[in-house]
Amino acid sequence: MSQEAQIPAASPPRRVRPRPQYRAVRVLRTTLVTPHMMRITVGGEELEGFSTQGVAGHVRVLLPAPGQLEPVLPVWGPNGPEYAEGVPRPTSRAYTPRRWDPQSRELDIDFVLHGDNGPASAWAARRCPPSKTENAIVGPIDQALLPALTSEASSGLR
Repeated sequence: MSQEAQIPAASPPRRVRPRPQYRAVRVLRTTLVTPHMMRITVGGEELEGFSTQGVAGHVRVLLPAPGQLEPVLPVWGPNGPEYAEGVPRPTSRAYTPRRWDPQSRELDIDFVLHGDNGPASAWAARRCPPSKTENAIVGPIDQALLPALTSEASSGLR
């Protein structure tokens, strides 16, 4: 009676997203595209090096918490983003960039206006005329995931 060697199946490599880049931006201009669509153009020095990642790429817009003029940005800790204790986290929503101009460092994002029912819609409606307060985006965020550095991934086992 022969025994076959039992080789344990290797689990697929764990995948992680790359560390996001938080970018402070200002609303430069707003354009009412339709009665229910606002195009907001943001810009700023922190958009240096920004690039779009194709059709699946997106950014996250960080919206100030109620009572705040600007969103509070986290710091990156060992377990991901960390916020100061007692400070409300900003609301975030994902958007596909409509247009990116690397020379002028301007990014267009379209927002659907459906009243004050949603935080992003309400925020976008208040941006006309553009405000002097700082806002933030996170990204670009690519849908492609990077393999984590695990013993399996680093040894080439799949």
